[in-house]
Formats: sequence, structure tokens, C-alpha cells
Amino acid sequence: MRLGYLVAAALVTAAAAVWFALPFGGELGQRVVADTQAVVRLDAGRPYAVWTADRGTPSCEMYPATSLDPAFDPQFVKESDPGFTLEADGRTWYGELLVRPRWTGPHTVTCDRDGGIGAAPWGHSGRARALTLATAVGLLLSGAAVAVVTARRERRSGQRALS
Repeated sequence: MRLGYLVAAALVTAAAAVWFALPFGGELGQRVVADTQAVVRLDAGRPYAVWTADRGTPSCEMYPATSLDPAFDPQFVKESDPGFTLEADGRTWYGELLVRPRWTGPHTVTCDRDGGIGAAPWGHSGRARALTLATAVGLLLSGAAVAVVTARRERRSGQRALS
């Protein structure tokens, strides 16, 4: 019956791993130098993180490189403290802003501080967090249920042995 306790421990460990591994991934992407235009290829609807080496939300302007019309700005998804970091180039980078462009192709980007624009980590969205929370809670409850069932079976088998 001790196998049941091992399974329960594995499920609880998996729950912790799922929860604490969020968010994971992400990449620094193309570097952006403060107050200098950079051309970055972005895909429509895909979230990108604007990474900075110092805390604080950068101010960025973006528009498709084929148009100088600011009306084509991508949709900005701003989070006051998204709370994700990335280790790259020997530094810690902070995901301070999420960008979701409406147009696929090269975009001209100008930011007020040095950084990068790259893939946002999985788990940046509310839906991903909710899915991860549900998975972690499900694994935790499954582990607890396996432990309770194992304990009851051991207690019953111990009572039979005494009879």
C-alpha cells in the first residue's frame, strides 16, 4: 500500500511544479535601443513581451513599417506588474508590457529605454493562469484523495491482521 503514498506524493509534487513553473518560456527577441527606431517582425494576434533590464513600464510606439500612419498602432495589453522575468545575456530582464499587434509583418518600434521585444512566456494571460490553477488544484486534490484511500486501506488491512 505504500505505493499509494508514492503516487500521492508524485501528484502533489506535480501540482507544485505546474503552479510554480508558471510562467515559463519567453525569449528576449530583437533588441531595441532607447529612442532609436528598430524594425521588428511581428505576427498578428500573437502576444509579445517588451523586456527591459530595469523595472518600470517602457513607453513604446509601434506601427507597421509599411505605413507611417499611427492609426495602425497595435493593440497594447498593459499589465501593471505582469511579474515575469527572463534570464538572458547574463542579466535579468523584466516583462513590463505585453503587445498584441493587429497586423502581421515588419513593425517600426521606438521605446524610451533599452530592451527587447520577443515571445511572451506561456502563462501571461488570465486564461492560461486559470487553466494552470485548475490543473494544479486538480492534481493536489487527486494526491490528497489517493493518500486518504491508501490510509483507509492500510487501516483496514491492519485491523484484519489483528483479528
